[in-house]
Amino acid sequence: MFDSEDPTDDELARLIARAFSGADPADAQTLLATGRLHRYGDGELLCREGDPADTFFFITRGAVALTQHLGTGITRTVAVRERGEFFGEMGLLEGKPRSATATALGGATVLEVTEAAFQAMLVDRPRLALAIVRGLVANVRSADRAALVELQTSNLALKAALDSLQAAQAGLLQKERLEHELTIAGAVQRSLLPAPFESLGSFTFAGRNLPARHVGGDLYDVIRLSADRVALLLADVSDKGVQAALFMAVTRTLFLAHARTSPGPAAVVTRVHQGLREIAPESDMFVTAFYGELDLTDGSLRYVRAGHDEPLLFTVDGGVSRLSGRGRFLGALDGLDIEERLVHLPVGSALVIYSDGVTDAVEPGGQPYPAGAFRAAVARRLAEPATRIAESLVDDVIGYGQGAALTDDLTVLVAKRGA
Repeated sequence: MFDSEDPTDDELARLIARAFSGADPADAQTLLATGRLHRYGDGELLCREGDPADTFFFITRGAVALTQHLGTGITRTVAVRERGEFFGEMGLLEGKPRSATATALGGATVLEVTEAAFQAMLVDRPRLALAIVRGLVANVRSADRAALVELQTSNLALKAALDSLQAAQAGLLQKERLEHELTIAGAVQRSLLPAPFESLGSFTFAGRNLPARHVGGDLYDVIRLSADRVALLLADVSDKGVQAALFMAVTRTLFLAHARTSPGPAAVVTRVHQGLREIAPESDMFVTAFYGELDLTDGSLRYVRAGHDEPLLFTVDGGVSRLSGRGRFLGALDGLDIEERLVHLPVGSALVIYSDGVTDAVEPGGQPYPAGAFRAAVARRLAEPATRIAESLVDDVIGYGQGAALTDDLTVLVAKRGA
């Protein structure tokens, strides 16, 4: 039992509904039912920096300070979260230890949701998942703004004391912040790339990803829709860095949320586009994507190509055909013009979906990777499972570059139909 200062269940439900704008009314009850209330005294720790991330926290009363240890005797307050706000979601999405210590300020009551319940909500409650992702993006942006204000304030004080010290300190802080952003973005991206795919019926699947820098903006997946249907997804976010990694996380969450509930590829892609516009209407980032739904029994594939490179279908008779179709990129502009098409993957064929890191690869002299080399690399392994086909293509692209740095993220997804 809690004292009179703690909210009732009805008050909690209203508080949750306001915090997660856009979620279904039932989502508040779901979050409330899956969590447990815990009361902390002034100065009591909720979690410690470096601990495993296993809980999502929603504050129902009081406030919580988030701090980071920067060195011997030095602690920095990252943010203060108050009633109706939440924290802990980044650690659960990254699968990494806590990046900050959380301490109750003057006493606080917190609704705590376990990692298992949190992950289940992301899958089962798409609107709530979308609202949590919105909050995640807002928290990151708020932290960035707070860090910028803090840096500007420090710079003014240092300038008044010693200009040379101010310049050196600003450079150090900027370097540390960049390294921290790259670490977060890289962890987010790696956590979103799927494990090796299992064989399904006569089909094998394989994906490979090599980012051009520390952090990439590509994603791929094979999503199980039913016993005899899967969705094939490869998408490319237009930017780099932590914001692009978060945009990629949002994109993947939207595809997962809508793939199992929308009637066909065109509807899925349209709803993902609408979701991106709702989350970041002012953003200039966009996403190109190929999304298709494959029938494992007869090899039919209904697909949409949203501004993405045309995949190639290789058949045992030596034929190579492009999967074309009208479609514009997702996220940056209102409205969407896309075309849903149908193709059949015959026995022995391989569908190769790829990002522009393949076609934009160059050798040291600046000559682009030729289409003939692309087709030959796949043809050499066409009789083998998808894993060997994907490895052969990636190895061929890297070998063509002769050690030159990739100009863009290199991503390949292969679906191979065996006998």
